[in-house]
Amino acid sequence: MTSLFTRLKTDTDLETKGVWLNFGEAEIKIARAGGSNLEFAKAEERYFEPHRRAAELNMLAEDVANEALRNVFADTVILGWRTKQADGTYVDTIEGPDGKPLVFTRDNVMFVMKELPELFRMLRTYAGQWKLFQQQQREIASGN
Repeated sequence: MTSLFTRLKTDTDLETKGVWLNFGEAEIKIARAGGSNLEFAKAEERYFEPHRRAAELNMLAEDVANEALRNVFADTVILGWRTKQADGTYVDTIEGPDGKPLVFTRDNVMFVMKELPELFRMLRTYAGQWKLFQQQQREIASGN
């Protein structure tokens, strides 16, 4: 029998230091959107505060909300990216739309999230899945 604690407890280190998500050759490291990632809530408050009244009235434009959320993610959720090379090593870049490497910077994160809205949607979903941030995930990733 598995206890509630075993089944539901998340790893605070994973929530704040992140997990790598594999997208083929490219990988993106994300922290949890919530949970122990207290910076997420602070950034959410900071970026959405100017739009609070519009949100309360259900009048917040989708593009404005997405821009605010991209800022929150760039500041607190998306922690890195890398590409696996043929020799098995990684470089801290991903391929940009012109085929040139994009280094991991806040500006590049904002650019990629805006240019690839489906990727942004996927990352939002993954960042909210508490199961990704459990101790057993750490054990699976390390091969134990």
